[in-house]
Amino acid sequence: MQEPKKLLNKIKEKIAITQEERENDRKLEERVSSAVRKLLKGKKKVRGFVIAGSLKRNTYLREKKDLDVFVLFSKSVSEKELEKKGLEIGRRLAKVLKARYEIDFGQHPYSILKLREYAIEVVPGYKIKKGEKIKSAVDRTVFHQEFLEKRIKGKEGEVRLLKQFLTRFDLYGARLRVEGFSGYLCELLILRYGSFWNLVKEAARWKEKEVIEFGRKKMVKNVEEIINKFKSSSLIFLDPVDRGRNVASALNRCNYEYFKTLCKRFVSGPRIDFFFKPKIKILEVRDVRKRVLGENLVVLKFPYRKTHEDVLYGQLKRFYRGLEKKMRRENYKIERKMVWSDEKKVVLLVLKMKGLRGEKLKWIKGPLLKDQKNLMGFMKKHREVFGKKIRQGHVYLKIRNPYENVLKIIEEKIREEKKRKSYLGNRLKNSRVFSKTEILKIYEGNIKEVLSRFLGRQIRPCL
Repeated sequence: MQEPKKLLNKIKEKIAITQEERENDRKLEERVSSAVRKLLKGKKKVRGFVIAGSLKRNTYLREKKDLDVFVLFSKSVSEKELEKKGLEIGRRLAKVLKARYEIDFGQHPYSILKLREYAIEVVPGYKIKKGEKIKSAVDRTVFHQEFLEKRIKGKEGEVRLLKQFLTRFDLYGARLRVEGFSGYLCELLILRYGSFWNLVKEAARWKEKEVIEFGRKKMVKNVEEIINKFKSSSLIFLDPVDRGRNVASALNRCNYEYFKTLCKRFVSGPRIDFFFKPKIKILEVRDVRKRVLGENLVVLKFPYRKTHEDVLYGQLKRFYRGLEKKMRRENYKIERKMVWSDEKKVVLLVLKMKGLRGEKLKWIKGPLLKDQKNLMGFMKKHREVFGKKIRQGHVYLKIRNPYENVLKIIEEKIREEKKRKSYLGNRLKNSRVFSKTEILKIYEGNIKEVLSRFLGRQIRPCL
């Protein structure tokens, strides 16, 4: 086993941001600040702007250089006007910086400017005083920046270690695609525990429900009350800027448990491969043929159409939950799953089933024997019967299993989704389900890498 301190210092050096990179960051920040200041000059309803984000605090990973510009408006501005003026400022800034312009969506639309390796987010919000009720989720982010800016100095490398660890296992990010750890949560965790090593040692011992406060002094008197308040969360980290908010609310239970497991493994045997993904070995067609037959693989494929990623992944996860529930009811078990999209042409839902076929016949529960009216209808509906029995006053019939093949359930759920007026329902009109050796028909291009990762178990176990 490698000595943790020596190993972590080696990784810190490997992912550290160079002086030259930081100088380029500062130049960009100055250029952006100067341009925004000129654009906002004379605008009566604008109360100022704040530069924030991981680039500002030097806690970013090299592959993800994000700078946030929060444009703060008077509280007298309506939400509709806030959106309109915010996007207008973003467009004008993109023109000044000669950057590529995109629109993304949070609580309200905002601008993303792509300039070389940088992503500059221009987000409108309201200027409020500390402790004052917020009008939009963005309003408190300014206070997050103030809170972190001085405290995080000297801990940047530790934050980077945590982000690198999370990125390796696809746990970094609070959006629906990941439902993992936000950048703000990462920085708070490092501040709370002092270092990455201290954090993973503690996280390995976290309970099923864990409540964390920022300071050493415990302010929470009744932990059960906090757990009940945030009952859908496994990890509860009370926001030091707004104690009525859980910073870890985006983290789903599966990812929380996965993170704890990874921490236990790392503590018992620290290795460099906990931070860097192994190179994917693309499987040969003959190997894939053997694996898809042996592993009961099913792939749902449909065409991608541009939308916000929270729409795509939100609806896909809802669809999966309904599918998994129905499969469980019909005694089918999903052993592994993955959602993937190149966000250009194609979307995949990949499932590894325990088995693709069920029983040919199944027992179904009917009404009570004394309920003759409903019993008559039940018997009329099921004319082809292979057995009858009475249990606890209810009539049971043995009939052909309409879901003898798991594909029948998937096809049924697709039909149900098509009836919805949703993005996914529309996309599934051109969907196709592949199983067994049919999967070889789509084993090409970047799907080769995706299926090789899935078959090689190089995916996180959570959707």
